[in-house]
Amino acid sequence: MESLHSVKRIALFSSYFESPRIPSYVFFYLSQLRLHVETLVYITTDDKELVREDVERLKLHVDDIVQVQNSGYDFGMWQKILPKYDVLNHYDELCLVNDSCVCFDSLNSYFAWHTQSTADVTGMALSYDVTRHLQSFFLCVKSSAFVKVVDYIENLNLHESSFEEVICSGELGLSRMLHDEGFSIKGFFEMPE
Repeated sequence: MESLHSVKRIALFSSYFESPRIPSYVFFYLSQLRLHVETLVYITTDDKELVREDVERLKLHVDDIVQVQNSGYDFGMWQKILPKYDVLNHYDELCLVNDSCVCFDSLNSYFAWHTQSTADVTGMALSYDVTRHLQSFFLCVKSSAFVKVVDYIENLNLHESSFEEVICSGELGLSRMLHDEGFSIKGFFEMPE
């Protein structure tokens, strides 16, 4: 797909569901994300066969459909996919998204804000729960922090990690690393301290 934007952006969309069918809200989410990225990769677990009609519907929005071993939750999915796309050599920005939240409307406002923001990494929500961090259900990494973020995720030790451990090392740890390295983070929505 030809990019409509000056920034070459890839989005890795991790999706987990227990039903035999992909939840319907996922398709709308992907349709909105598609408008803002050059490459959109749909990632889910390999513990089930996807329904053929759902795969055909996915192909209307995504460039690739990848099924991976279910370990490490979202960060595990992203970690497994990052090397396949050699993102550092082919893209300017990286969006890490999961389907734990539902997209009800256009993402135009977020991406306009993201483009204007001086932050190195933006997210849909900045939280102060436990510590100041971007929630990992929707993150966009600009070129200034690209190398550090990719390196951080690729080197996470996620084998047999519990959900709490993935949150601690992945979501909280990523924001902590960015802070320690001098990068700035900002949320489209900021939760009160």
